[in-house]
Order: sequence, then structure tokens, then C-alpha cells
Amino acid sequence: ESELALLHTYLEGGGKLLALIDPLDETGLDGLLERWGITLGLDVVVDPANRLPFVSASNLLVTTYTQHPIVKKMQTFLTLFPLARSVRPLTPTPAGLTVTPLALTSEAGWGETQTLEETFQFNDGQDLKGPVSVAVASERLPAGQAGLPATLDTTPARTRVVVIGDSDFIIDAQLCNVGNRDLLLGAIHWLIDQEQLIGISPKALESIKLNLTGGQLTSVFWISFLALPMGFALLGVGVWLLRRQ
Repeated sequence: ESELALLHTYLEGGGKLLALIDPLDETGLDGLLERWGITLGLDVVVDPANRLPFVSASNLLVTTYTQHPIVKKMQTFLTLFPLARSVRPLTPTPAGLTVTPLALTSEAGWGETQTLEETFQFNDGQDLKGPVSVAVASERLPAGQAGLPATLDTTPARTRVVVIGDSDFIIDAQLCNVGNRDLLLGAIHWLIDQEQLIGISPKALESIKLNLTGGQLTSVFWISFLALPMGFALLGVGVWLLRRQ
């Protein structure tokens, strides 16, 4: 409770929060996040329409993004979440907040609540129907900018919160996937009011280096500069002789 109180005070004072919350985990943050218009689903998000070959449908491949500044430039990218929960805007949205989903499944995706089952099957009335959001951004502007009356105790700084329903997508083994790094950096730049830095990061080119021993280099030299030219020369002489006959 003391940690939640510290977080609440920090956010009320214009703080910035990035929360990466895995499915099936009880973090105690549900009530705090609902104050900022974000609700966590007790589910695992699946999307058979965007399923990778030979892997479980719970390995979520996201290709649909909104026009929020964090993901606006990721429209042609994909993000891979090894296991994700639904994260969506709270209805109704608390006053003074702008809450926007960031990344969504296709219409064929859903939030699976029967997480102990071996196979995933959509159950109407129990599971969350797609498109399902797995990342949400919430923003509270200063009272004057948000259209609310300003008072002496109004916090002058804006508050920004980003919640993503998975943390494994940024581990070393996953961060190199096409859009994972861009989603993370986009969220961080937006949180610290540096939207101009949001963009598609350059992709490292793979360099292949061939290490050869001295003997192998000698062999390559004689084959390239002697054996191959002589072989073509002999082939040419042979063709010439055949034509004369």
C-alpha cells in the first residue's frame, strides 16, 4: 500500500509511468491504473489470423496500430509478444484524461479467459472479442489545456502513462524483432515529451566475415588466377578443334 501511495502521489504530481505487465500476474496495480483510465484483462490474447507457423497462437503477432504518436510511424511494422494480456481503455473514461489504445489484434483475435485449457477457442460471453488492445497510452493535460478550470493547486505538468500487456517482448532474445525496439523507444520518447525523437530506428546490417587460413588463401589464389583461366582456355581450344572437324 505504501508503494502504491508513492506511485499515486508521483503521477498526480505530473509523473511518467511505463508499466509492462505480463498475463496471469497479480501486481496490485489494477486500481491505480484504473484511476488513469486503463484496465487490465485477466486473460491471454490470441490471434489465429496472425499466427506464426509451428508456434502457439499465444505468441502474438501484432500488425495493427492506431494513429497515436507512439505508433504512428509503425504502420508497416509488426511486433511480436511472446505472451500478452489485454490492456484497454476504461469505460467511461475518467474526466480530464485522453486514453488511446496503441496496438491491437485483428478482428479474429480475442482475449482467452480459460487460460488452463490446452487449446484456445473463443467463447462468446466469456472471452473478450477482437480487435483486442494490448497496449494503451493515457494522458492528463494541465487543467488549462484540458479545458478544465485551473486552480491554485492544479498540477502544472502533464501526466503520461503507457501500459503494455507483456514484458518479455523487450528481453534480449526478442528486442531485435522488427517492431519491438521501436515500440519501446516510441513509448519512452513520448513519456518524456520528446515526440520529435520518435521514428523508425535504423536496422543493423548483418556483416558476414570469412576467416581463411594461409593455405586456404593460397588455394583460392591459384584456383581463381590460374586453374579457372586455364580451364576456360582449354575449353575454348576444345570447341575450336570440334568445329574444325
